[in-house]
Amino acid sequence: YFLQYGEYTQYIDDTGKRNPYRKYLMELVEYHSYPVVVSEFGVPASRSVAYDDIWHQIKHGGLTEQEQGEAILKLYEDIQKASCAGCIVFSWQDEWFKRTWNTMYAVDLRRTPFWSDYQTNEQYFGLLSFDPGTEKSVCYVDGDISEWNDDDIVTKNGDMSLSVKYDEKFIYFLIHKENYRFGEETLYIPVDTTQKSGSSYCSSCDLLFDRAADFLITIKGENDSRVQVQERYEALRSTYSRNVDNFDTYEEMNIPDRDSPKFVNIDMILQTATALRDNDNTAAAETFETGRLTMGNANPESEDFNSLADFAVKGDYVELKLPWQLLNFADPSRMMIHDDYYENYGVEHMRISEMYLGVSGRTKDRIEMKPVELEGWNEKVTSHERLKSSYYMLKDYWTKGEKKQQ
Repeated sequence: YFLQYGEYTQYIDDTGKRNPYRKYLMELVEYHSYPVVVSEFGVPASRSVAYDDIWHQIKHGGLTEQEQGEAILKLYEDIQKASCAGCIVFSWQDEWFKRTWNTMYAVDLRRTPFWSDYQTNEQYFGLLSFDPGTEKSVCYVDGDISEWNDDDIVTKNGDMSLSVKYDEKFIYFLIHKENYRFGEETLYIPVDTTQKSGSSYCSSCDLLFDRAADFLITIKGENDSRVQVQERYEALRSTYSRNVDNFDTYEEMNIPDRDSPKFVNIDMILQTATALRDNDNTAAAETFETGRLTMGNANPESEDFNSLADFAVKGDYVELKLPWQLLNFADPSRMMIHDDYYENYGVEHMRISEMYLGVSGRTKDRIEMKPVELEGWNEKVTSHERLKSSYYMLKDYWTKGEKKQQ
């Protein structure tokens, strides 16, 4: 609280910017008569965010591996200039088993070691990543479609096709459309996971489906592509309706219909204690849209690698990867998803063996959806080590520093 909103925020550092973190460190050093070592500092290179530092503009999550390295070096500079005796970066490696306050309600906490949840920021503080696959991941979203073959095709619709594969971290999609004009055409991929709810119509997009869909993936342009969820299956609402919208979603008048045609953006809780900042006990919690998709190259071997990239476009093809939790999977290692919230008064789990998918580039037509078999991997997890961009940034920085001292 004091670093964000209290007296430390008034401190101006040598760059002319407010820097409560450095002021806090300076007071620690001044207070103690023995050397002060900062034994843990760092930020995660995760897809989602659990905390936002408004002064350093360093988020706990939502950072690329490059941005992770930049943030660690900025914190290291503050530690040095505060005259601390030393410091230790947290952490050397990613930790799949970790949990985070704003996602732990949505997953089976007994099973987190068996899959990589890119939505949980605590898992990605490392400089060393454990990527799925024994040597390489099953797919890299980079526009290169050489990993895909005809056996991956799930459904076709005229001049379009949709292919799917998955691993311990993502479910991957390949959309092919002849003469595709990215930014001028919209692609729609309805997803049906649970048979307990969903809608065969999306009112906002005027789309029809031949079965009740729970999610709708929309590829429009670089800045307006996203995943949406049918409002009854919205995880945020199931747990945080009071914090965000000041109502109880489990009161009868507030329960969405099983077949509601309303699809909403997928948001995540970011900060519940906004009253501390605003001095207003009625202040709504802060959220952010985690269903919004980022365009880029997600191949670590590429020069323009963006670890946060969700989709890539090349010619007539769109490659896409989604973290399992974004589709309400609580434990993909056993293919467990969220059950109906309103039967259980919260998040409980149910097993599925298939999901249904469709693809279309037109509204008003009824989109045919075909099944994809889902088989979990249980405890047979594959992974391989990869040093992140942030590791090499720190290595270069400290290597140059040692040479200067010599």
